[in-house]
Amino acid sequence: MHNAVDAGDDQADIGFPNDRPLVLYVGRLTRQKAPAVFLEAARAVLELRPDVEFVLAGTGDRMEWLRARVLELGIADRVSLPGFLPPERLEDLYRRASVYAMPSIDEPFGLTVLEAARHHVPAIVSSGAGAIEVVPSVLRVEPGDAEALARRIVFLLDSPVSGWLLARHAAEEVAQRSWRRAAAECMAVYSEVS
Repeated sequence: MHNAVDAGDDQADIGFPNDRPLVLYVGRLTRQKAPAVFLEAARAVLELRPDVEFVLAGTGDRMEWLRARVLELGIADRVSLPGFLPPERLEDLYRRASVYAMPSIDEPFGLTVLEAARHHVPAIVSSGAGAIEVVPSVLRVEPGDAEALARRIVFLLDSPVSGWLLARHAAEEVAQRSWRRAAAECMAVYSEVS
């Protein structure tokens, strides 16, 4: 049984984000989620595409280290670490995002991939993430491979039609899931074993 997201009012809102591309990461800022890999990819992308913005939304034990690393990499003018954000601020970021990236080292599921799909944002995820079982229409990278992540980000930014098609397919895949359906599947298993 898999997690789900329920469709919001904005599900049909397919459109290109603002004039400056935004690459989004949402999650805990911990070693497992690999935000450092996201930063290394950001550095590589910015060498080719200095117009891109990167946002790492979330909190965790790596926050201060990541802030220091952003300064070391010289990308502080293009990377934002706003911390924990309320749902309405996250909704705004998903609406603006050009690409969603989840480079986790180990990811049992990854609900944020479903949230990105619901907002029609093409996603790049670690190859072992459980969310791929629900949303196969994502690009994949091996955990820890910042260069591959950077290449896929640039591909999606430079190929908006490919990104749009991936995002459209992902949105259709997510639309087939709901918390109501997940709950019904769970109850069916309980009934079967009791």
